[in-house]
Amino acid sequence: MITRITRTTSGFLAGLLVLVLWYSDSQAQQETWERHIQAGLAAYAQGNFGEAFTQTKAALEAAKVFGPDDIRLATTLNVLANVYLIQDNYAEAEPLYKRALAIREKALGPEHLVVAQSLNNLAELYRVQGKYAEAEPLYKRSLAIEENALGPEDLVVAQSLENYRALLRETGQNAEADKLEARAKAIRPKRAGQNQFVGTWDNIDRNTNGITRIEVQLDGTSPSVHVFGKCHPSDCDWGSTRAEVYGSSVVADLQQNASALRAIFDPGFAETTLTMWLRWSGKLRVEALTRFKDKSGRSNYALIYIFVRRQP
Repeated sequence: MITRITRTTSGFLAGLLVLVLWYSDSQAQQETWERHIQAGLAAYAQGNFGEAFTQTKAALEAAKVFGPDDIRLATTLNVLANVYLIQDNYAEAEPLYKRALAIREKALGPEHLVVAQSLNNLAELYRVQGKYAEAEPLYKRSLAIEENALGPEDLVVAQSLENYRALLRETGQNAEADKLEARAKAIRPKRAGQNQFVGTWDNIDRNTNGITRIEVQLDGTSPSVHVFGKCHPSDCDWGSTRAEVYGSSVVADLQQNASALRAIFDPGFAETTLTMWLRWSGKLRVEALTRFKDKSGRSNYALIYIFVRRQP
């Protein structure tokens, strides 16, 4: 950071050069981290855990330059822990989940939704190992944060209820498990079909250089998608466009069984196609494919984002 620039022309130019180099270096580090973490997430979603491990380890190296308390480091640690967990490597996953949780609590506060995600992940790790006493208070705290932030009828809450229910079943607390199961089942139909996409969605990566927010509305039977991207000092408004709805089969009722939305944004110099799926966790997974049309020589590129629904 530059705290003082001399009044001389040479001093000003030297200071400007330092500022440009600092910004360029910082931007390059961000882009390197983002490229690897997005590739890791994509590989994980495709079940290619070897590639997910390789890309996430590279993202971890890139994230170290941001500092030990940076939220991007926590995101990377969490993804790497997920890779270890899916391969039953519990010993490697636990310290990563714990460190990610500590960073997120310090950076975002103890009641943030991303903290709830970390609590739930750590609880799942303990549950699959039969460490029920360690898992249960984490489930309870995660659920309380989500209900307070999202309300009692969000899909994220339904998923957490089902996760906690699994622990109750495994410990013989069937009456309590039945209650949670009934609550979860009551929530899901209210979020069925196209309604499940409706709402304001915030990117879980607060440091993204791409899409920061997506708003989905249902006008009659046709959803519209409104997108905002990272700009300074305030986000850029991409505008709103109609979305195509996709089902899970050729006979799917798109009103009741919508599986994905597809929206195209074209400001003239490029065309970005967004494909949106609702994940089992209640988060929105968005694949963004950008194709340049301005003959600038820039390469087409693909990014994957994860969004969480904002409380109404």
